[in-house]
Amino acid sequence: MIKRFISPLNNEKGIIFPWVYTMGSLLILTCLFTAQEYKNQLISTKVVTEYHQLQSLFHYSHDQLLLKLNEHTAANEIVNDHFTLPLGEAFVQCNPEGDGYSCTWQLSLNGGAVKHITRSYRIDAHKTR
Repeated sequence: MIKRFISPLNNEKGIIFPWVYTMGSLLILTCLFTAQEYKNQLISTKVVTEYHQLQSLFHYSHDQLLLKLNEHTAANEIVNDHFTLPLGEAFVQCNPEGDGYSCTWQLSLNGGAVKHITRSYRIDAHKTR
């Protein structure tokens, strides 16, 4: 005696129904899409965190450099400085240029991110004496 039973996934010949393929494919695609979105979110968070750390390092070194440039009275002197914070280091070199300085920063985070910034300053614009 042959026992027959009804299966919701395939017919009596063993052929899988199309709706099973469709649902399986949708489930797999949803899982892959979710994993990719999570990966993109992690990368985005890392980039934004590095940006804020670099900006913080730049603003600190910028403020300290302005104090040092205001103290300098010799106009043709090269100013080199190094600032260290817990999140990284900033190296700055200022060369005399006209009536001010042209300064180049190299900001490097402990995580390995590096950024170069160039800015010009006029000496008389920063003097507040």
